[in-house]
Amino acid sequence: MMFSSMKRTTYLVASFAFWGVVGAVQAGPVNVIVDDFSDTTGSTFPLVRTVEDGPGTLVGTLESGLSGVLGGRRFTSIGAEVLEVPGLDSLTVDLFNTGGQSVLDFSSTSGVQGRMQLIYGFTLNADLSSLSSVEIALTNFDAPLTGTMMVEATLSSGTTDRVLPVAAVVTPGAQTVSFDITSLTPSFLSDVDTFTFDFRAPKGADFRVDGITVVPEPMTLMFLAVGASWIAVRRGKRN
Repeated sequence: MMFSSMKRTTYLVASFAFWGVVGAVQAGPVNVIVDDFSDTTGSTFPLVRTVEDGPGTLVGTLESGLSGVLGGRRFTSIGAEVLEVPGLDSLTVDLFNTGGQSVLDFSSTSGVQGRMQLIYGFTLNADLSSLSSVEIALTNFDAPLTGTMMVEATLSSGTTDRVLPVAAVVTPGAQTVSFDITSLTPSFLSDVDTFTFDFRAPKGADFRVDGITVVPEPMTLMFLAVGASWIAVRRGKRN
């Protein structure tokens, strides 16, 4: 009798665990797309600088009514912090949507040390409390003399700003730049109004941004995948 009771308990625990995973699959955390760069308005791009703006000076444009952008608004600004030969050296930021791929392209000549800033929202009221990191997908990064690009992310809720630890991009090629947000309080993450991303590129750097997304932690994704597999197996047996 005791053995039968133990088996029954084990079965109940396993059932609760299984259906807990099923519930997570059906109502688990979902990625929040900040920008997939699939849309722009009018003749906003390209943005071009052929004179030196100096440190801290940015020139940009605000777009509204964008699909694929959280809140529908994107403020893009650029600045040539160092530009050695005015009229010859240049910094260009353009948005391409061709061949099924949408990217924001940053390119500079060898005499330009450039900067780009992207701002989203102002009153987003986005709930990120079930998510763990902000990810910027770079389809390419290239800089002469093994230069380093510094990327800074700031999240704002009301009048409170939280600057995340700066990420350094060193390795050439495609990669993901990640910012951990698990240290932020749930109350802050449940009502995020603004995202600000600051890219400080070395001289002559080129890079392309494919998308910006807020995602759950990898362990959560693993459990969701396991749950999905169990559901598929059970449905297969029923059929």
